[in-house]
Amino acid sequence: MTSYLLLLFFVVVVAYLGRRSGNTMLRRLSIGTVMLALVAFAGLRDYRVGTDTGNYVRMFGFSESFESVTEQETEIGYNFLAWLARNFSDSYSALLLMIATVVVACYVPTIVRLTRRYETGLYL
Repeated sequence: MTSYLLLLFFVVVVAYLGRRSGNTMLRRLSIGTVMLALVAFAGLRDYRVGTDTGNYVRMFGFSESFESVTEQETEIGYNFLAWLARNFSDSYSALLLMIATVVVACYVPTIVRLTRRYETGLYL
C-alpha cells in the first residue's frame, strides 16, 4: 500500500510543479515523467498483484505464433498485443508494459487537455 501512496504523491507533485513552472518544456517533461512512472509501476509488477494479472500471464503463454492469435476464442486485440509482446520478450513484463503504455498514453493526454488543473485529474 505504501508504494501506491508514494506513486500517487510523486505523480501529483511532479505534475503540479510542471504546471506551475510556466515553462512549456518543463511542463512537457513533467507530463512525460508522470507517464513513465505510471507505465513502469503498472508494467513491472508481479503476476500475483491484481485480480486479472494472473489470467493475462497465463494467456500470454499461449501466444507463441501469429496463428494462435486468430485460433483462440478470446479477444483478438488482446491476443495480437500478447503476440506482439512475445516477439519482444518471453517475459510477461513485456506484455504488462505494452498494456500500461496503451492505457496511460490514452488517458494522461486526455486529462491534461480537458482539465485546467490536471494534477487533480491524475489524482482522481
